[in-house]
Amino acid sequence: LAILLCHGRAGQSTRESLLPVGVARVDITPLGSMWMSGYAGRDRPSEGTEQPLWAKAVAIGAGEERHVLVTTDLVGIDRTLSLAVRRQIESHHRIPKSRVAINCSHTHSGPCVGDCLALQRDLGPEQQQRVDEYATRLQTLIIELVGQAIARQTPCTIAAGKGSCATFAVNRRNNPEKLVPELRA
Repeated sequence: LAILLCHGRAGQSTRESLLPVGVARVDITPLGSMWMSGYAGRDRPSEGTEQPLWAKAVAIGAGEERHVLVTTDLVGIDRTLSLAVRRQIESHHRIPKSRVAINCSHTHSGPCVGDCLALQRDLGPEQQQRVDEYATRLQTLIIELVGQAIARQTPCTIAAGKGSCATFAVNRRNNPEKLVPELRA
């Protein structure tokens, strides 16, 4: 588990040791019912929204040294969409593709996007059109999101930490709680 901390408190560091950092987020929840990704057994499109899905971006550095990390509440995106997004970020924001990382949280409660997991589903023309339209909208939202993160950059000190969550999760279906310490040993 890695954590990135950023704070821009005056007087803590010299101006030269600060890096410009900006963050932003955008709601990427589908605008209507559509096919969800992540479960092969689904037999119908979504039936409402339990909670919003987000894309978030952090822009670190400036000029030729700027890097961007984008995270999305999606099961995944395909290579075609990833390349298209990174090319547009390069074109619109002058950040080389090699300095842009796109991450997906692997949520099984998100929409189908592009060709990601396409073998898992057999959509009719109407649902496939919705998937394609969502991918186009997502691309536009991410490009705008990166611009917002860049616009919000402020001098910050960055620190990194490292921890472990190796003993946090346990499959409770086949590991009775009282036996977990013994099983871990």
